[in-house]
Amino acid sequence: MPDIVRVTIKGNENVGLFATVWDNLLIIPPETKPSTISLLKETLQVENVEQTTIAETSLLGIFVVMNRSGIVLPHTITPHELAFFKSIGKQYGRNVSVVSDTITAMGNTILATDKKAIVSPNFSKEAIEIISDTLDVETVPELLVSSPLVGSVAYSTSKGTLLHPLATRDDIHFIEHELGTQVDITTVNRGVPYPHSGIIATPRGAAVGSSTTGPETLRIYQVLF
Repeated sequence: MPDIVRVTIKGNENVGLFATVWDNLLIIPPETKPSTISLLKETLQVENVEQTTIAETSLLGIFVVMNRSGIVLPHTITPHELAFFKSIGKQYGRNVSVVSDTITAMGNTILATDKKAIVSPNFSKEAIEIISDTLDVETVPELLVSSPLVGSVAYSTSKGTLLHPLATRDDIHFIEHELGTQVDITTVNRGVPYPHSGIIATPRGAAVGSSTTGPETLRIYQVLF
């Protein structure tokens, strides 16, 4: 049975801003407590954990997007960080690309699965093509919850998608059609309306921010598993 746990990363309950996971690869910041790493590996049931910074910050969830095929990075990445991502891309068989665009918060503006990616319509045509090629999916520019921050107002795994509580029926039907997942609305961390900020999940388990309530945790569990 999948499990769901409450955690912090570097003392912060906004765990989705600090980590990113897909399939069997979890990327987290340096100086994450060993006990937290062990808990995440066990709960998410991932074998591979890599630690790095992005744009000289710990905010991997904000700046990095990945699926089974690729990893999309912002142009603010440092040469040292890019070399690291290219090495793990080679190790785990994933394309790695840098998007040169005015948008740098890839995690906040791309909602990706192995089937499709919903992206902010504010990306340039060239950026959208790079995202599509890197993730090896069809890419659809669209607002969600009337926002270009499509990766912030939603969180997806291959099984389920959680949306901002102001999502409309049209938003829900759109995600059901495009991503082929079950969909519902939720908050995290005691009322925060941005699901991405407080969730790290695989189809096998999830970690949520430490302030996430029982009803929020139940809703997240029901949708993702």
